[in-house]
Amino acid sequence: MKLFSNLILIALITSTISLFTNELSLDTAHTLTTKKSLTVHNKITKEMLGYKYIIMNYPSYFSIKVNDVLIPAGQSQNIVVTNNRVSVQYEYEFGKRRKGSKVIEFTLPATIKNTDLTFSWNDDWRVKLSNGTPQKKTILE
Repeated sequence: MKLFSNLILIALITSTISLFTNELSLDTAHTLTTKKSLTVHNKITKEMLGYKYIIMNYPSYFSIKVNDVLIPAGQSQNIVVTNNRVSVQYEYEFGKRRKGSKVIEFTLPATIKNTDLTFSWNDDWRVKLSNGTPQKKTILE
């Protein structure tokens, strides 16, 4: 009889542990999504876009989007940011000789409400967001 009651106790404990483990994994599987508004100021100037190869060259075409929102040079846009992550895509073309498109993903501190967007061919990431930390670069073309 004692053996039987011990087996029942072990089965009950095992079931409780299994139930607790399932509840725990369900709770940790759900992630909290936070959204906020961020004002992005495009501070990219013609001088920043100049690329020196023998002589100074400037792209015949350049555009930049933050979270799929086009932000013309010298302008600002409010964008929606999810989980403090921002995606910046830029496209460029130097005549018909050279063109490309890249996406840089950034993380921002939770308290940031404004950021400045700048550019440099001499920086490995090319695009800079004030207070942003680049995380990943993807070449599209």
